[in-house]
Amino acid sequence: MSRRASSPFPDPLASWLALDFTRPERSYNPEIQGFLSGLLGYPRERVVVEDRHGGGYPDFLLRTREGDPWVVGEFKLDDGFLLDPRRAESLWEAKKKYVTGTTRYVLFLM
Repeated sequence: MSRRASSPFPDPLASWLALDFTRPERSYNPEIQGFLSGLLGYPRERVVVEDRHGGGYPDFLLRTREGDPWVVGEFKLDDGFLLDPRRAESLWEAKKKYVTGTTRYVLFLM
């Protein structure tokens, strides 16, 4: 038996792909947190999702032990934000404000 099969945690990718993605973007925050934590083996409490309405914060970030955001990200239901070069550039222009001196990665999750 493989280690994955004996794990008490569900397969994060299978769980993510089983979602129907018909709800509003922010309603997926618990699933985003679980997906990133499970996929990366990262402590769930350091995967922070933004539940406030309005702008000014990334949709999710992964914090270091010290609390610094080393991965910042944005979730979009529409994959056209990555497939269309103009929309991808527009997305980057709008979201690069979240990149700080401690940021090492930017993740766009579609």
